[in-house]
Amino acid sequence: MSRATARQLRPERTRSERSKSDKAARPNLRLVDPRIAQAKTRRRRIVALSMAVLIAGMFVVAYAQARLVEGQHELDQLRTEVAEARKERARLERDVVEASSPTAITERARQLGMVRAVEPIYIVAVDTPDSVLDIAPEGSETPAPGSEPVEPAKRGPAVADVELSVAPLGTAGS
Repeated sequence: MSRATARQLRPERTRSERSKSDKAARPNLRLVDPRIAQAKTRRRRIVALSMAVLIAGMFVVAYAQARLVEGQHELDQLRTEVAEARKERARLERDVVEASSPTAITERARQLGMVRAVEPIYIVAVDTPDSVLDIAPEGSETPAPGSEPVEPAKRGPAVADVELSVAPLGTAGS
């Protein structure tokens, strides 16, 4: 096939058609203005910095939330302990009230071997001028139980010197 035949089969391309096909074949080259490049770099840095700040802020919020949840858990545990302590206190107060009832006291006294007095006797001591009371009878050399022996001259007033009144239950002070 000759050139003439090829031209007839293939029409000649115009200049604009040639430039379009050449542009597709070679990369798109252009001049870069340094100010525009710096502005784009600055924008990229600002975007990267704001993303870093945003991510750091999210981590701070997540940490604060975790601390709040932990604090709430501790608070719930303390409230549970306080409720249990209040129940224990109420139980102990009930035990004290039950143990101090007259029925419980008499039952415990019976368990210890104590017996109920048939007729209780009350001793009422009248104040003496020197506020000393000696239970030993006058002239007796036997000291009161649990005290050291003393000579009769150093002993306080004798029983005869102190007014004592003995009265059965219900008649004391009359």
